[in-house]
Amino acid sequence: MLAMKRPEPRAGLLEINSYVPGRSTTHRRAQVYKLSSNETPLGPSPNAVRAYQDVAGDLALYPDGSSAPLREALSRAYNINPALIVCGAGSDELLNLLARAFLGPGDEAIHTVYGFLVYRNAILGAGARPIAVPESNYTADVDAILEAVTPQTKVVFLANPNNPTGTYLPYDEIKRLRQHLASDVLFVLDSAYAEYVRSEDYRSGMELV
Repeated sequence: MLAMKRPEPRAGLLEINSYVPGRSTTHRRAQVYKLSSNETPLGPSPNAVRAYQDVAGDLALYPDGSSAPLREALSRAYNINPALIVCGAGSDELLNLLARAFLGPGDEAIHTVYGFLVYRNAILGAGARPIAVPESNYTADVDAILEAVTPQTKVVFLANPNNPTGTYLPYDEIKRLRQHLASDVLFVLDSAYAEYVRSEDYRSGMELV
């Protein structure tokens, strides 16, 4: 008789810890806004609400998977070729898509030790090895990242500003990091919280595109 076996996921998936979200309630029953989830106390844009209401009658129809109208609008707003724009359901989906597209068994990908936790999960999910690089005073260290690069490094993930520490690297340091990475290493610059930064030496990184 054949021994009974069950399907097994790849080993990296078993190393992913369950996500523990932050608290959404208080003892005072006050409304809580989770900045770590990019929530805003201002509510949704009235323009977004009207746009949603305008298409409410078409919600039963299958959406445009290529997000063509949105990519065209973003292209005009930021002067970027729409063919270079990928839309997704939040950054988690995009980060996982990038990991699956550029990483596999035997590869390495770098993130900072206090970087966004999805980086490690996406790397493990793709079967690659996550390399957690030390930070300096809870801030990404460009030299430490560059020292961690090996021939197996395929991707560098960096949140700027970082969630959850709230620190950031000046644009000159971002450019230095890109300039010293090999051209075949994908540099993923996550600027999800760019709107929170008001410092003159900060840039979202759009200029690098």
